[in-house]
Amino acid sequence: MINFEILGRVTAWRNGQAAELQPVQQLLLARLVAAGGEQVSRAELAAAVWDGEEPKSSLKRVVSEVRGQLRALLPEGAPDPLPASVDGYVLPVDERQADVLRFEARLREALQVDDREAVPLMRVALEEWGASAKGLYGGQPLAGLSSGWAEQTRSDLRAAHRDARFRCLQQEMFDHRYEQLAWECDQLATDLDALHDESFIELWMLAAYRAGLRTRALEIYVRSTESAAAQLRMPLRRSLHHLAELIRDEDPRLGGPADLSVLLAPADSDSPSAAAFSHPSNVRKTMTDSPINMTATGNARVGAQVAHIHGDARIGTEPESAAASDMPEASEASEGQDI
Repeated sequence: MINFEILGRVTAWRNGQAAELQPVQQLLLARLVAAGGEQVSRAELAAAVWDGEEPKSSLKRVVSEVRGQLRALLPEGAPDPLPASVDGYVLPVDERQADVLRFEARLREALQVDDREAVPLMRVALEEWGASAKGLYGGQPLAGLSSGWAEQTRSDLRAAHRDARFRCLQQEMFDHRYEQLAWECDQLATDLDALHDESFIELWMLAAYRAGLRTRALEIYVRSTESAAAQLRMPLRRSLHHLAELIRDEDPRLGGPADLSVLLAPADSDSPSAAAFSHPSNVRKTMTDSPINMTATGNARVGAQVAHIHGDARIGTEPESAAASDMPEASEASEGQDI
């Protein structure tokens, strides 16, 4: 049985022996592997490898080269590893043989069970990315390959990796494992995509704060917003600024180290202790706007922001009322208290 990998560099191997595939051969093989044993037409293969502009007779030649490489991995007399069909070619492969098919199968299983059961399946799925995976988005599937199909497939796989990893991180937050979560986020923020992922940044900031690392939480905010300004030429969403304000002012509504019972159920006895972390009082203030006021509007916004971190795919999304002013409403002005 030949094993196929496309979640990093595209390879085919059996019994420790790997095929020596050139980039154009890797592209063709990756397209066939992604089909999961289904026929891929000649037109689809040409589109994947050459963006539809196939040089004369090139498809037949590349198919022959890939077939030869695969045949060299098999014992003598084995069936054709890449048979032709009426309108294309079929690579006989199932999820036992291909990392991407196993990854997708585990994710499909995770969609069929409840949240608590889904997370272990997602962790198993993520293991298919192997040692080459790094960061929130998993690195570079189809590494080094360039075509329209390769770029789109790479983007789709990275997004799937991100969503699965993020769901696992949300479970850490739900379980009050703030130390572990803050550390994991540190390890996952390895590229600009992670630094500009607003939902991830919000989760990371709140985890650091609840672990007792207020300074670190504000540093994360500054790092991500400065990177977005420099690389994207645009700000990240405003809810990040609101969260940073609340962290700066140690708003009890965030359920920080001093009071985990606010808004959420208290952490259980197995929760990480914040005692191991320093909590300096001379934290540099990173925002210039006035703090959010403790009004009905402000409370609703904070409640929604924190609650989303514990369940929604997009955390910190501002409710419609967030468009209103942060200043106290007229009827509440006498009771408003800046935090």
